[in-house]
Amino acid sequence: MHDVIVCDEEFESASAAIQKACRKIDRIVSLYLLIMENACKTGVMAGETAEALKAYVSYAAKLKDVADSIGEHHSTAKQYFLDAVDSADDYLY
Repeated sequence: MHDVIVCDEEFESASAAIQKACRKIDRIVSLYLLIMENACKTGVMAGETAEALKAYVSYAAKLKDVADSIGEHHSTAKQYFLDAVDSADDYLY
């Protein structure tokens, strides 16, 4: 059997970086949607292009908060993993 060394601090640091990146992606998506919605209201107001743009914005809006949710799921999975490692090596400490 092989020994596995898990550095909790590295997992915590990586998890924090992933969560920060996910929050940044969500802010970018929100800004993008705001710009696209503004284009729908003020730029392209009628016709097939307007309808296509509105449909696109409606579809793109589904991306809102997805990255943040991924970051939260990652954090939860990270914690489960660290808890499992702690439980498995409990006899050592």
